[in-house]
Amino acid sequence: MKAFQKVLVIVFFAVSIAPNGRGQTAERKVSSGSPTIIEKTVEIGDYRFHYKDQGTGSPTIVMDAGLCQGMDTWDNIISKIASLTRVFIYDRPGLGSSSRILPQGSKQPARPPGVRTSRQIVEDLRNLLRKAGVPAPYVLVGHSVGGLNVRLYSKLFPDEVVGIVLIDASNEEEYSRYASLMSPAARKKFVQLNRGSNCEFLNMEASAVQLREAGALPPVPMTVISAMQSQSDPENALTHIEMQADLARRRGSGVHLFIEGSGHFIQRDRPDIVIQAIRDLVDRTRASFIPLPTEDDLKQTRILHVSVPGEVTYSGAALILSGLAGWRWRKRKRREKAEMNRAMRRQTSRKAKKKIGE
Repeated sequence: MKAFQKVLVIVFFAVSIAPNGRGQTAERKVSSGSPTIIEKTVEIGDYRFHYKDQGTGSPTIVMDAGLCQGMDTWDNIISKIASLTRVFIYDRPGLGSSSRILPQGSKQPARPPGVRTSRQIVEDLRNLLRKAGVPAPYVLVGHSVGGLNVRLYSKLFPDEVVGIVLIDASNEEEYSRYASLMSPAARKKFVQLNRGSNCEFLNMEASAVQLREAGALPPVPMTVISAMQSQSDPENALTHIEMQADLARRRGSGVHLFIEGSGHFIQRDRPDIVIQAIRDLVDRTRASFIPLPTEDDLKQTRILHVSVPGEVTYSGAALILSGLAGWRWRKRKRREKAEMNRAMRRQTSRKAKKKIGE
């Protein structure tokens, strides 16, 4: 009889800790003196999404990684940010522990997943935040391609966003700019990559179009953190600075940080800078006495270039390069406008001559 009772206890314990449904893991809570971490996998549409929800407080920091990067890209900063406020990170489909839901009884998908865009990523993320019980307001943090996604989210759902941090983020204009600097063979591969031939099947050119058509960013604080590229290719390096400076100018109250001693993954190479930038922006959003930028502020193109200790000289040089990049940008735009006007005048003149000849 006692042996039978032991069996019942074991069976009951096993059932109580089993996963709570197909494709959805039981909620795991880990706490060892640090902020509680909730780690879970849930189904939304055709995918399983794996996420971590850590810390408490408002606003919630929502992070979106670069192309083909899982949420482990945030490992060097997540615990420090969670001690400040609530943080939400996740894996996009096909990355980390997130995956496509396979057909019933199949070991492999019947067909490759279709090409995706930032609009789909934004909709998935919003549904995931709701299902995970993570309410707005959000400070959105995007690295690289994740910068396209968080800016599109901000434009589509401005009432949910109170701040934006861009970490060496993609500019929707950069795909055509970089392609123009490449050889024909390299350009062909680059275009294929941008149109979906990558590990996420993400069409970045189509995503850039979606971002352009979505309108202006909401009037919230924004910080742009930029790495300086290798000077072995000055043209590419200057184009990168130009693209980053353009992002910062999108917000009249924007803060632009140029970082020394870091590659593209600033959150790994200089986590101290990223943590401090997020901390400063959260403090700004919590300071209710600071008014939001007015319409006149938005018409200006002021950028606050902040230097970090030991990098005053570097930041000064970066400021000069940024100004030069802005000058080159305006010069190119004026040249394009002048060429367009000349083309229109030539077309008008030809039509007039043709009409006279008739």
